[in-house]
Amino acid sequence: MPHELNLRIANKLRDMADLLEQQGEGGFRSEAYRRAAPVIEKLGRAVDEILSEEGRDALVALPSVGQGIAAAIGEMVVTGRWSALDRLTGALNPETLMMTVPGIGPRTAHKLCHDLHIETLEELELAACDGRLANLEGVGARRAAAVRATLRDRLRTVRGRTFKTLTPPVDLLLGIDELYRQRVARNELKLIAPRRFNPRRLAWLPVMHEHRRGWHITALYSN
Repeated sequence: MPHELNLRIANKLRDMADLLEQQGEGGFRSEAYRRAAPVIEKLGRAVDEILSEEGRDALVALPSVGQGIAAAIGEMVVTGRWSALDRLTGALNPETLMMTVPGIGPRTAHKLCHDLHIETLEELELAACDGRLANLEGVGARRAAAVRATLRDRLRTVRGRTFKTLTPPVDLLLGIDELYRQRVARNELKLIAPRRFNPRRLAWLPVMHEHRRGWHITALYSN
């Protein structure tokens, strides 16, 4: 019998594959998620145990599981959610995610998301390290240090020793931004219905998937 956590994560990978296909993604990313799903489902150990004992590199080493999918699995293990999937289904609520960290209540979570534009725990950790969190009204250095320590312990198990976060070149991002705006103006993109600030559940948010220079990029307006 598959481990329950592994099965849940495998199903999320399949959900992402289905969603990408529905939104017009060319097939490479959806196939990658679809290939990785049975690998995770059939593991003899729970993925959280693997991450805790061996780090994220152990997942990267699995067949069909590269750095991007390993990072997604790590996020699901730590938070129980996958922000990329939530974003594409319109279910992303970063304020709720922020409030899973001790010391962050509704008002601080709102400021983090709306003033500092933070949506992930990794972004929150960076803000706690570079001084932005401490300078946020109502937080201060002591509280920021506590948040930093909490996130260091919480995220430690999902980081492989050699894993590095890669960032697309600026000119590539600018080109994607221009293409996205052009395709939005021509009404060429699929629309999704974000749940935040959208009480009528209208499908109005355009989403675009592109493959450029070895990068697989999803573009959509911030909600």
